[in-house]
Amino acid sequence: MKVSLKFILGISFLCLGTSQGLAQTAPTETPAAAEASSAVEAAPAPAAPAVEAAPAVEAAPAVEAAPAQKTRPPLEVIVLVDGSTLTGIVVLDDGEKLTLRRVDGSTSQIHKSFIASRKVKGKIKVVRGEVWGQNPMRTRHLLAPSALPLRKGESYLSLKQLTILEGGVGLTDNIAIDIGSFLPGVFMGKDTLNIFGGVKAGYKVQDKLFVAGGMFFLALPFEMGLVAPMAGITYGEETGDWQVTISGGRAFGLNVEDPHGFGTALINISGQFRVSNSGALVFENWFIPGTEDEVSDDDGWGFLTLHTVLFRKINKQSSWDLGFIYVSGELALPYFEYSWFLGE
Repeated sequence: MKVSLKFILGISFLCLGTSQGLAQTAPTETPAAAEASSAVEAAPAPAAPAVEAAPAVEAAPAVEAAPAQKTRPPLEVIVLVDGSTLTGIVVLDDGEKLTLRRVDGSTSQIHKSFIASRKVKGKIKVVRGEVWGQNPMRTRHLLAPSALPLRKGESYLSLKQLTILEGGVGLTDNIAIDIGSFLPGVFMGKDTLNIFGGVKAGYKVQDKLFVAGGMFFLALPFEMGLVAPMAGITYGEETGDWQVTISGGRAFGLNVEDPHGFGTALINISGQFRVSNSGALVFENWFIPGTEDEVSDDDGWGFLTLHTVLFRKINKQSSWDLGFIYVSGELALPYFEYSWFLGE
């Protein structure tokens, strides 16, 4: 920001005093008196003291100009024609090529004909000289969502176990919906319902703390349906690099003999921890009190539980998950999911 220079100019005033001589008038003398007066020297008339000149008013020191603040060059993401990306600050542009100081400290020269696009980047995270992009699946763990909301226009599409197709979209920066279908159910007849989905409203309360609430519904061709209101909190980074979610609710059966046969509560503890720019560990645990555990021995919780541990491979616009689901800690089932983040 440029600051205009203001100087305070001093004005000098010189006040000079003047001396005034005393005029002497010679009196008329007699000869005797003249002789007497000649013997006496006339006392010199004292001169009036000169008035000293008033000191000049000193000029006030000039106000120093504030140094102009340098505008820091923006951080840019440069996409090349081969699809690779470079992140850094452009320190020189000679019209034909750019000199880019990258986040790892190295410098690269890029001919403009090789550049497909340039985009100014906001905050980024650099770990050991490597730029960590945002986790595209930051709003979801496995089956359970986190409290982080999808932003308006963001969307995703995922394929679970090669049989369940699901998609979601952010309607606003805080409200999102998702909907899916059990693909083999398409061949089970037109009279059966084959849909599931939900709505979630998520809000940022303060730094690293998010809350959310919503509703999940399920209607499958096995003449089974349920609706489950849920609420939860997530603590972690907004980028999804690490987060822990605790949520709870209750499932109510639809078109079943016992509407309360899905337990007295749904309790979920989930989290994901990023270990590199392209990888994260994800865990998810479901506890369903009020159900019967027909899988584990007497050493179990006494009700149905589901535990998932998997590795998430993070790409720029997609991710894939590979791991295992443990039913009541005994039965292990392989789990696979591939997700496409469609962005805005």
